[in-house]
Amino acid sequence: MIKKISKWQLVFLLLICRIFTLMTYVPVFSQNGGISLRLKAAVISVLIQALLIIPLVLLERDAPHKTVTEIIFDKNKVLGFIAAVLYLLFFISLCTGQVLHYVDFLSESFLNGRRLFPLAALLLVCLYCAYCGTEGLARSSVVMIIPFILMLAIMTAEARNSFSINNFYNEKGTSGLFGAVMDDLARNGEIVAAAFLMKNVRDDFKCAVYWLLAAKLVVTSVVFALITGVLGDYANETDYPFLAVGSLTESGLFRQNGALYLIIWTISAVISISVFISIISGLSEEIMPELKLKNSISALAVFIVSASFMYFKTDFSLVRNTVCGGVSQFLLLAVIPFLAFMQDKIKNRKGQVRNEI
Repeated sequence: MIKKISKWQLVFLLLICRIFTLMTYVPVFSQNGGISLRLKAAVISVLIQALLIIPLVLLERDAPHKTVTEIIFDKNKVLGFIAAVLYLLFFISLCTGQVLHYVDFLSESFLNGRRLFPLAALLLVCLYCAYCGTEGLARSSVVMIIPFILMLAIMTAEARNSFSINNFYNEKGTSGLFGAVMDDLARNGEIVAAAFLMKNVRDDFKCAVYWLLAAKLVVTSVVFALITGVLGDYANETDYPFLAVGSLTESGLFRQNGALYLIIWTISAVISISVFISIISGLSEEIMPELKLKNSISALAVFIVSASFMYFKTDFSLVRNTVCGGVSQFLLLAVIPFLAFMQDKIKNRKGQVRNEI
């Protein structure tokens, strides 16, 4: 029996996934574009996601107790298998990107380049959390939102004397804006998880996903505005601009406080990666119903892919942008749910015609 979560728990659960990325990396969108592209791209990205999510909302209204792939499997096993494989590749890539993101930051900032041990430790913890279920992760995400908001508020207050409105300049034209939007979409892949968490929500899934988009827009805008106002163009030169803001502001709770920052970010990483491992496990079971130890196998698969990229020292961003980018989100959030929705409508209409005859 699936333990249900509230709509607000879904909002905070997926918001934590977005916060995890925001806390340690803001992409350099274009060599020709400036800092103001960040805010523009964030707004446009959310608007695009709000449109892409419509077919999923319609599908959930007709089948609220199943995932997208379960609905397709019920109608056609071959199409269900194809859809499940596409979603599986997406979430393995998304989860691997999150893992590498965390391990790279941790090893460079605290462990003098060691990567294999934090990778194994992280996935073991996430494996246990995924085994415990989505309900526990959702409750933890609600708790974690509080210290993040407090940290953000205090950092904003401390940055008041370092904040300069002159850093918000308007660029002429839209050079680099398209690339900025596509890159921002690639870093918002957690929205696709809604296609598999919708059966866990006990009420008002539509309200939950649109509140999620609104919350992501607010949090992202505040973070980008803080980074822009304090760092200006220097944000393009640092890998971790949010962390840099804390070190450049006045003396206070978060200046040079790497331990507290690391605790908040690590728990966010565990929640985020555990959610994706849980989804990968569910998809693996749909593809291979006889599969045992699905969570362990899913975590092992992510470990192997992550370790491979570490060993060969290959940049994973190209894979992430291709597999988890805007085109993939269009396919997985809009096209596949829309086709499943239309197939269900056509099947129901044929059934009504037969009954009338």
